[in-house]
Amino acid sequence: MMGKTSILTSLVLSSLIVVPCVFFLFHSTSFETGFQIKKPTQGDLIEVSNDIILTDHNTVVDSEHANLNLSHGGKATKEIEELEEEEEEEVAQGWAAFCVLVIVTCLIFVTIFFEHLKHNLEHSVDEELKPVLEHLFGELTVLGFIGLSVFAVSKVGILSTLSVTFFGEDEFLQELTEVIHMVLFFGMILFLFQVVVLLRFAAVAKREWTEYEKPVLNATDDLSARNSVKEEAEELGSILLRSSSEPFFSLARWIKLRRQTLKVEFLSLREAFIRDETKPKDSLGTLEERVQYPPSLKHNRRTFELGHYFSLRLDELISELVEVPASTWFILLAAFVPLTILSVILGPMGGIVLFIFLFYSAVVVLYVIHRKLRNIITQLTPQIHFHHAHNLAFGTRAERDQLLFAEPNRLPHPPYLWQAQTAVRAAANHRHADETPHDSLFWEGAHGPHLLLTCLRSSFLLIAFYIGVFIVVLIPSAVDETGVLPILIAVALTSFAMFAAYLIGTIVLRDLVIATSVEMHKSPKHLLITLRALRTARLLRLLSMLHTMYAFARTKDQLQQSSGGGTSEPPRAVAPTAAESKKNEDLFKVLDRDGSGKISTEELERVFSEIFSGIVEKSAITALISSLDSDKSGFVELEELNQWLSQHDGGRAHTESPHELVEGLFSILDKDGSGTISVAELTAVIDLIDPGSMTPADMVELFNDMDANSDGVLGKHEFHQVVVKHLEMF
Repeated sequence: MMGKTSILTSLVLSSLIVVPCVFFLFHSTSFETGFQIKKPTQGDLIEVSNDIILTDHNTVVDSEHANLNLSHGGKATKEIEELEEEEEEEVAQGWAAFCVLVIVTCLIFVTIFFEHLKHNLEHSVDEELKPVLEHLFGELTVLGFIGLSVFAVSKVGILSTLSVTFFGEDEFLQELTEVIHMVLFFGMILFLFQVVVLLRFAAVAKREWTEYEKPVLNATDDLSARNSVKEEAEELGSILLRSSSEPFFSLARWIKLRRQTLKVEFLSLREAFIRDETKPKDSLGTLEERVQYPPSLKHNRRTFELGHYFSLRLDELISELVEVPASTWFILLAAFVPLTILSVILGPMGGIVLFIFLFYSAVVVLYVIHRKLRNIITQLTPQIHFHHAHNLAFGTRAERDQLLFAEPNRLPHPPYLWQAQTAVRAAANHRHADETPHDSLFWEGAHGPHLLLTCLRSSFLLIAFYIGVFIVVLIPSAVDETGVLPILIAVALTSFAMFAAYLIGTIVLRDLVIATSVEMHKSPKHLLITLRALRTARLLRLLSMLHTMYAFARTKDQLQQSSGGGTSEPPRAVAPTAAESKKNEDLFKVLDRDGSGKISTEELERVFSEIFSGIVEKSAITALISSLDSDKSGFVELEELNQWLSQHDGGRAHTESPHELVEGLFSILDKDGSGTISVAELTAVIDLIDPGSMTPADMVELFNDMDANSDGVLGKHEFHQVVVKHLEMF
């Protein structure tokens, strides 16, 4: 709707502005060509003078009379010249007005484009990334304010006065200010481009974490989950074995090895995370959050999605990265002062060499940070699965056979907790009272994460402004001095350094998320948000399955009535996966109200009556029971429900589109038909589906997570965003 409105607005504005412009253009052209006055020549003046002096009777008039006529002729010529000047001025003013209208039209189109882009960004990003967009628009506002300030100072005349006083030229300072403004503008635009790159990288990282976690989430029990992790470790061992036996380097093999290593690392971190043997620092989260999350995590240990938790932390770090504090600006100022002096001393080409050196220095700094974070993550990751993979790849055959069937009795602690080296003990002895062993892994201890984030932000900003100086100032100055070829080489070297910096910077950001989100740096707030997201997905999944079952029942009942009792052949059943069986079991518990292990017609009718807020057709319930009850016992058992759901795509076969799904679920939750969902309505449905699973406070927090505009109710648009956001989770 917004896109159509923007297009309509642009058409209306263009018609209101372009049409008068075209009319004015034709008017000005006709005025210029149709009302031209010929400038009198000297011959014309002589002819006029003769006409004045000579009469029709060829008599000579008085000389004074002739002089008077000549003065009248000169006056007429002057009037003609004044008319011509006025005409030229009017034509110039007309063209100026036309140019103003064209410029205004272009600016309006640019404004409409950016408004449309802003609207699409606001509605396409996740709710957690909204602060990132706010910071982006804030930086653009700062750029606009800087441009307005530069324009105002240049128009007041202060720069001209100072330039004449100190440099003897009235345009020197103004031109210098414009160059600096261009560098700032270019640097900030490039920094915003870097943020867009980070957002794209964030989407890729989230998909990878989700993919890594699928094996354990699809497991039926804890033992199956541990076995799935062992299988991934064995796959890593086989890749290591193949890599060691092949003499030549292969990029594809290296990428596969790297991906599998990260996958095993993620799963190892997840095992340690859900065991929750280490508690977070007191400074991380409120006391209430630190008390609430352990029992919730214990209850949802097997279904907890660490990838979703990491995604929340990644969004938060990107938001902090975009927000540039005053301290970072002072760092940039301190870095540019000596660079400016050196650039003046070295000249244009020397300045280019200096800035290329700085580009690669920034890459080296980012790589050092990357290695530091990788070492920290290694210390935080239990190594049993990596030892398993290593022994499979490089141990003797007997060791390999033994490890293939060995079942570890317990998960060892991460290395940073059980290392007994002297250096670690010495570092622990020199820690501050409020510093944890996890903090000691970072530079500057507890301030280490903030220091690394500041270094990452400063590196991105410095690279952006270095490129601005490189393009706006140094290259134009050095082209005449050195020629084109050295400049092309410098641009190639700079481009490679910039690409390397962006690649390493994105990897550093991902590693920083992991290193500051596990063990003693757990975030209770984001952990609780993740658990509430799981509950939301479970609620929506159960409602979707119930909605689909009831829609199927009504459709089948209508078909039976119209066809005189004939029934169609049911679809072929497909064996459900472990994850689907768990979801089906949740639905069975909702329908089996008395806990007898069987679903009766009365139970099914009662559930549908409560959920759909009305009297359901008895014939529809009978049709559904007949479809579910394959052995015709009059009751529905879990295996029969599994079979029916596998025949109907897990309860999704009759949901044609996400829009239909949203409409159906919204009608279930909107009990009073007001067009909005209140806390009371959501609480009532949760109590019907899963009584006693959540406290009133949990339900309020769950509702607040959905209520994006914090107005106390959920509209259809908000609910649609919630369903789309959790669609993959259920």
